[in-house]
Amino acid sequence: MGGTAWLVIAGGLGSRYGEPKYAADYRGATFLDRCLALIGSVAQAEDTTWVVLRDGQPWIPPVGVRLVRDDSRLSGPTAGLYAGIASLDGEQQPPEFLVTMPVDMPYLTSDVLVDLRDRSAPRATIAVAQSRGSGDMHWPLASYAGVRLPAVADRITAGDRSLHKIIDAIGFVTVGVDDEVARNINHRPS
Repeated sequence: MGGTAWLVIAGGLGSRYGEPKYAADYRGATFLDRCLALIGSVAQAEDTTWVVLRDGQPWIPPVGVRLVRDDSRLSGPTAGLYAGIASLDGEQQPPEFLVTMPVDMPYLTSDVLVDLRDRSAPRATIAVAQSRGSGDMHWPLASYAGVRLPAVADRITAGDRSLHKIIDAIGFVTVGVDDEVARNINHRPS
């Protein structure tokens, strides 16, 4: 495989939003369609795109996009990350990078995705988005150097369920993002 694997974590129930966000319309497009368009703007020929959904969430992936199902033993973004890593394990050549993004950040930019990927490269580490204004960490919005994926999978298998704790234990760098760009949508706009 090589290249970058782009992984959209989209299996949430959308309880606060009122429906699963991956299929919800947000200003003229679904959250998932927005993510796929953004990835399409930065992906290179050797890259792959993966979408993680729960069992029972219907969706037919477009050509070139792979559907993965959440690991039912886990919940939240950790379930999506683990399912993605497990799916990548079956590939002949692991990706150089795995960039994860939650489905509910419609204001992300291509610059943020590229910055995450490029920032994890020099030290073969994990890069996590951090809001410049608030200082909030956005653990599901991250890039993992491929060499770090086995360690992440091992921590999850050992019982770690918090992305924050897993990433913190392995070590990471941050990528500053504007607060609005990294804003996730939890409630339906009125």
